[in-house]
Parts: sequence; structure tokens; C-alpha cells
Amino acid sequence: MTRAAALFLLAFAACPAAAQDDARAYLGLAPDPAARIMELGTWVARDGLTFLADAFILPGGGAMQPLPVPETQADLAVRLRASDGSVALFAAIFSANPIRCGEEVGAFPIESGYAALMSPQDLAALDLYIARGLMTGGDDVSQQIDRALNGAPLLLTLPDATTYPIVPTTIEGDLPAYALYDTDGDMAALYGVFDLAVPDAGAPPPCVQSLS
Repeated sequence: MTRAAALFLLAFAACPAAAQDDARAYLGLAPDPAARIMELGTWVARDGLTFLADAFILPGGGAMQPLPVPETQADLAVRLRASDGSVALFAAIFSANPIRCGEEVGAFPIESGYAALMSPQDLAALDLYIARGLMTGGDDVSQQIDRALNGAPLLLTLPDATTYPIVPTTIEGDLPAYALYDTDGDMAALYGVFDLAVPDAGAPPPCVQSLS
């Protein structure tokens, strides 16, 4: 076996799912009557950027930098715990390509108990909505937020058709976010696992770098 071939096999040996599982299968989000899966809808990270955000303590002042992600329609899904129905995993799935590997790409800085994925444009649209005094408590957006505060994962929709997901985490802290990459090296999914009790819970098999 040549050295190049050995490196190729080493890279794929790090991920048992290589060349067979897509992101849904890898994350346990494939249709399964026994699984507790909730589909939230679809979302596009406009300009190919998203904040890993606390849904109610929003990024500002340049303190947070957005994460580059594919600017393509993503399926949003959560996996619920069988014990109490809380969210165990939240994912944005960008493609159905086979998964090669993944890495930690940041963290949701959760103080309120709710996570969100928001593009800078999503955040600007929400800021404008609030600045115009349209959030009165009885408006549709306030009613959606009330549902979220009652524990319902949802795709929040503003009057200008801006949408972004809000998901209850039930815990606070820096909750790690991970990316999965396909066999071409493109991001196939972005997800968070809401469990601080288990270190590296849900961490994907690492991408092995080629030796120089």
C-alpha cells in the first residue's frame, strides 16, 4: 500500500459513517416511529453567515462573530428526550450527502435557556421590528415568542417574512456546536447537543489532516 493510500484510508477510518450515513442518519434524525423527532421547517442563512445565539440575549457590539455556513435551504429538526420531551439535539441540515467527519465550530452562549440560529440580516430585521414599536404584546411575533417561552421549538416569522429558529435548551452555559462535513469537504449540517452533564456529548469523529 502506498503512503498516499494509507493516508486516505486513515482519514475515513476516523468516521465509521463515512460514505454511507447522511447527516439525518448520523444524528438520529431519520424518520423512525420510535424516535421523537420534530421538524421545524426550512431556513436560509442569508449571505452564508449565522450567529450561534441566545434567542433573547442577542449578539451586539461586535462581541460575536458570525459563522460561515452554506447559503442554501436547510432543514431544521430537533430530537426530543424520551424522558421529559425536552430538546436533546437541534440541527440545521444543508445536504443529504454522505458524511465524512466533523468538528466543533463554536458554542451557543446560553443565558436565557433558549438557542437560536440567526443570520446578521435576521438580527437586523428583528432590531428594526422592535425599533418601530411593533412588538406590543398582542402582536403575532409576541405570540410566537410566548409559545417558545412555553417550551415549543419553532421557526419565528417576522412580518417581512424573515424567519429563524428558536429552540429551548433547558440548560444554560456555553453549549457546543458542531459541523458535519461531506466527502467533498462541504458543510452538510450544523448542530448543537444540549447536555453539559456528558463532556463532548454528540461530538463527531474528527477530520484527520493529511500529513505533510
